[in-house]
Amino acid sequence: MHWNSSLAVRRARSCALSLAAGLLLGAALMVVLPRALGGGFGARSLCAALLGGLLLCFVLEKCALLWPGPHWRAVAAATLPAAAALGWWAPPAVLVLAAAAALYVALSRLLPLLRTAAAAGAVVQLSLLFAGAALMLLLSGCGACA
Repeated sequence: MHWNSSLAVRRARSCALSLAAGLLLGAALMVVLPRALGGGFGARSLCAALLGGLLLCFVLEKCALLWPGPHWRAVAAATLPAAAALGWWAPPAVLVLAAAAALYVALSRLLPLLRTAAAAGAVVQLSLLFAGAALMLLLSGCGACA
């Protein structure tokens, strides 16, 4: 009995991670970055800011691993509400950095957790990954129509 419930929890976690990764990738690539391009960011500067944001996330993660402590939680607790308060009124550079953070989380944290040996599990994971990205595309299209 315990084995079945543990297997069910692992499958549910895998499905949730797949959907979350798809939502993050879809939000970054199909909503936030196009909005930054429309805000006057050129393609070259958008790519440079995106690369800078990815490298910044990498450096911050390594600093948090090298010097663990509650101060990193305090920084995150202070910056996340401020970023949420900016919302869509943020300047394009901030949107690109937010997209870089979403891409970093999806590509470095979520997708590596989705290694499955079974073909059926891989199909479900891939389907949910695409469903998350498609949902973000659908929602961004509805937002543009309204």
